[in-house]
Amino acid sequence: MKEIVTYIYDNEIDNYADFLMICIKHSDDWFDVAINHNTFAINKMIDGMWLKKKNELR
Repeated sequence: MKEIVTYIYDNEIDNYADFLMICIKHSDDWFDVAINHNTFAINKMIDGMWLKKKNELR
């Protein structure tokens, strides 16, 4: 989970659909985590990145 959160932050991922496609290409483990485990935490992280980008554009 730490690796996924770090990846989202470092790569400024702000869309869950894009993240799922990255997971499919990256590894079956990441995809399993994104779909079956901790989806709330991942969604909140991605939402936070979206808000961060939105606020930086102001």
